[in-house]
Formats: sequence, C-alpha cells, structure tokens
Amino acid sequence: MKVHILELDNNQTSINRLTAAIGFEELSYSIQWFTPCDFERIQLQLGDIVVGGIKFAQKAMDRLGIDVPTLDSVPTSLLPFARRKIQASNMGEVRALVSNGISIFAKPSADQTKRFDGTLFQSVRDLIRDRPAKALWRDTDAACYAA
Repeated sequence: MKVHILELDNNQTSINRLTAAIGFEELSYSIQWFTPCDFERIQLQLGDIVVGGIKFAQKAMDRLGIDVPTLDSVPTSLLPFARRKIQASNMGEVRALVSNGISIFAKPSADQTKRFDGTLFQSVRDLIRDRPAKALWRDTDAACYAA
C-alpha cells in the first residue's frame, strides 16, 4: 500500500497534507508525492490512500471502480444540534435573499460536493468576491442555513 500526497507549491501550504505526510512516515508507509498533472499517471491499487482534497479522492475512487459516496450536508442524526433551519435551495434564491439584505450561509448540496466552498453571504459584494459562487448558475443546488 502506498500513500499518494499532493505536493505543495510555492503559493499554497496545507497543514493537513504536511501532517498526513509526517504521520504516515512515522507509521512507515511508502509516500509518493504527486502534482495535479501527474495524477492520471499514478499507478493506484486498492488500499492506496490519496491525500490532496476531495477532487483527487473522488478521481482515485472512480479509477479504482469504487462508488463515490454521497455525503449529507448535515447527517440526519445531527440535525437537532444544528440549531438553525437547513433547507435545500439554489444559488438563484441565495442571490435574491442577499440582495434583500438577508445573510445566509450556503454550501453545495450533497450531490455537488466541493462545487464551491461553503460561504457566509452577507452582501452582494460577497457574491461577487467569491469567484466560484459568482460563476454558478442560478439553478445550482445548495444547502442553505439561516445565518
């Protein structure tokens, strides 16, 4: 079994990837660093671990023939602890609420994991500044939480 870890470049650091590398080295696992361009050439085997974000983990599961699980925004068993209303919506509704002065936290729906980062939208400026959210279509599904 190998551990494949996305390399850090000059513009980004990741405490998670560095911690993973240290931990797996201490456990005597074989570590192979990769760049985004290298990923398609990596020889993956069942049991390998991929560290580098959800996108690379999903690609690895696809390549290995593993069904990618759909993760709930908030698991049903934890809903009582959310202490706020959570509802399915879309980015068009988020834009409309924010345009009317209502702050809202939105993140991708469970079937669109990591399409954009969960963000607290408090003003139209937030919709413009958040580049991934700005590019989303009005009908992009989102899970919305009252702020």
